Amino acid sequence: MVRAELLAAGLTNDAEIDAHLTAVDADELALTLAPLISAWGRRPG
Repeated sequence: MVRAELLAAGLTNDAEIDAHLTAVDADELALTLAPLISAWGRRPG
């Protein structure tokens, strides 16, 4: 989905993207979403 944007920005190349996707498909790389952390409170004073 973001391949074109990554390539256009010069952040990577096709070979690196393909290697990453291959690792994901082979379960060599586990991807998780960043945890969502929220807190409620008041500042002292």
